[in-house]
Amino acid sequence: LMYVPNGKIADAVVDNHGLRQYRRFSTTLTITYDTPPALIEQFVLGLREIIASHPNTRKDLYHVYFNNLSSYSQDVMFYLFFEVPTIKEELQARHEILIQVVKLAQTLGVRFAFPTQTLHLETFPEKKGLVPEPMDGPGYENLLKEFFRKELGKKLD
Repeated sequence: LMYVPNGKIADAVVDNHGLRQYRRFSTTLTITYDTPPALIEQFVLGLREIIASHPNTRKDLYHVYFNNLSSYSQDVMFYLFFEVPTIKEELQARHEILIQVVKLAQTLGVRFAFPTQTLHLETFPEKKGLVPEPMDGPGYENLLKEFFRKELGKKLD
């Protein structure tokens, strides 16, 4: 049992979260590992456009980034704020945004990942194995140099 004087309660600042201006929404969109980098880039750009064009989202603060390689998926951070006064309006805005995310994924051919296990058969008579063929010493070094030249515009010595 605890007694709190009325004067303390009257002088206290009460934070009513129901009256907040912005409501945060954060989720991770998990996409399959066979999604190529160029498609991930377009998907992320599309997600950002969905947020920017929705009437109830905060336009100056949101984060959409490809940010993790997890055990079964490539992960896209989807973090935004809704500018709505009530939980009912927040849920409606979430619904609208998530429907658009699913439609974008379907349009682009992005598949959402879920925990799975894959069984690879290494020896199959009519198929080449999954293990890369070994190269001589300079082979890997040349591949690395080519990567940096093409992707980063750098020349390795």
